[in-house]
Amino acid sequence: MLTNVNNQPTLAIDIFHSTVIPEFLCLEEMIALVIIGIVVFALNFALVSVIIVPLQTATIELRNYMLSGDSTPFMQNFRSFELRYFAKTVRDLIENLHNQKKQLLYLSEHDTLTGLENRRKLEQELENILYGNPETGLGIFLVDVDHFKAFNDNYGHTKGDRVLTLVAETLAVVSRIHGGFAARFGGEEFCIVVPVEQGMDFEPDQFAELICQRVERCRFPHAYSHTADVITVSVGGLYIPHIGSYANSKNLIHLFNLVDLALYRAKDSGRNTYKISQGDEPVSAQAII
Repeated sequence: MLTNVNNQPTLAIDIFHSTVIPEFLCLEEMIALVIIGIVVFALNFALVSVIIVPLQTATIELRNYMLSGDSTPFMQNFRSFELRYFAKTVRDLIENLHNQKKQLLYLSEHDTLTGLENRRKLEQELENILYGNPETGLGIFLVDVDHFKAFNDNYGHTKGDRVLTLVAETLAVVSRIHGGFAARFGGEEFCIVVPVEQGMDFEPDQFAELICQRVERCRFPHAYSHTADVITVSVGGLYIPHIGSYANSKNLIHLFNLVDLALYRAKDSGRNTYKISQGDEPVSAQAII
């Protein structure tokens, strides 16, 4: 018994205890943690190998396609069936878009009836020639089907379309003789452009005469023509021996006006004939029998 400061009895209790710190991990727990770590690592590795890396490969392939504009993703670059199928789908989509782009480009540059280049493409080609080699010569020929309205009115537009197609095929063949090309200018009018390189033997009068002869030899009946009993054409041409500085001082409208003037003079002189202008000066015409 103990007493306090006032010498009064009081009770004192002493409590004793011992502390034992347990082991942090036992062997079994360590093994379990190692197994869990291995499983997580394996799952992460599989995720990266099966999904992340193929997706990165797909991204690289698509980026390469965007940069090159030609190649599409190769299916063998992907491991899983799903991503190979994804690559095939992307490849098919890209090829389909590429084909549609080519088709739209073709339609934007060609006449749907005859398949020849249209007015838009014709002007692009002419500009490329005018601003090309200044030593290059240039022949431009407008071809008009004689009395075509009378043909359409009496035979119908279906046969009229057949005539235009036949004339277009003939002009395409003739234009390639000297490395030129034919285009539909509008309605029943066509245009042939011939770039004349240095040393090329090219006579614009002979070429225009050949155009008239080839069309007449098709012998497509035209009983309502005032010129012949078959389809014929009139040709107006412009020949520039050397482009030189011509492109800097003249434009396409000016060139077409000169060719159109020559065509008007050919039609006014009896049709089934041609007239050729040299530069800005028209020269004499020769009738085709």
